[in-house]
Amino acid sequence: MYPMISPPCVWSHAALASPPVTGTHQWKKFLQPQEIARMGADAGLRVEDVTGLIYNPITNTWRLDKNDIDVNFAMCLKGERGQGQRGKA
Repeated sequence: MYPMISPPCVWSHAALASPPVTGTHQWKKFLQPQEIARMGADAGLRVEDVTGLIYNPITNTWRLDKNDIDVNFAMCLKGERGQGQRGKA
């Protein structure tokens, strides 16, 4: 089952014309696909699929790209029923 993906953002001309505000994002806190996969493996899950989400602010469209998972991505993890660390103290 794939996670819910929030609706695309609407970009304004100001967002395209100016750089992001300093301090808006703390990139060190963003989880990379490998980190999520490792956490999933620790919980008895395996990566079923990873796909990048690429936004084009000019056309206000999104596209999927298996090769670009650097920033926005969707990941499907799957496990067998009864496996994993959930519920263990």
